[in-house]
Amino acid sequence: MAGESADLTVSPSTVANFLAHRQQIVRETAARSLVRTTISHQNADAYRLLAVGLDFTTQALAVAMQLTNTSILDQQLQWANERLLYDGAGAEQLIARFQLLADVVRETLDVHDAQAVNRYVEYLIYREAALAISNYQAARHHSF
Repeated sequence: MAGESADLTVSPSTVANFLAHRQQIVRETAARSLVRTTISHQNADAYRLLAVGLDFTTQALAVAMQLTNTSILDQQLQWANERLLYDGAGAEQLIARFQLLADVVRETLDVHDAQAVNRYVEYLIYREAALAISNYQAARHHSF
C-alpha cells in the first residue's frame, strides 16, 4: 500500500466531507478513548493529549487522501510510536484508538465516504500491527 495506489483514490467531495466533520470525529474518538482504552496519564490532560494526537492523525489522513499516498501515514506512525514510548503506552492502545476512529468515521459520514476514509484508517491499523510484530521479533532476537 505504500506510495500511490489506484484503489486508494478518494473523491474531493469525500475529503471535503471528512474535513467538515474532522473536529467532531476527533472529539468523539478522544472521548471514547478515555472510556474504552487504557490511558497512561489519567488526569485532566488526558483528553487534551488524545485530541492533539488524533488531530495530527486526522490531518495526516486528509493529506494522504488528497495525495492518494500513504507515505505521510508512515511518518505519522513513526512519530506516534516514538511518542508512545514517552507516554508508556503500547501498540495495542494505538491500534485500539485507530479502531475507535474507524467506528466514529463510520457513524459520522455517509456509507460511501466512510468506506473511502476507513481504507486509510485500516492502513494505519494494519501497518501499526506489522510494526508491533517486527519490533517484538527484533526484541526477541536481541534477547538471545
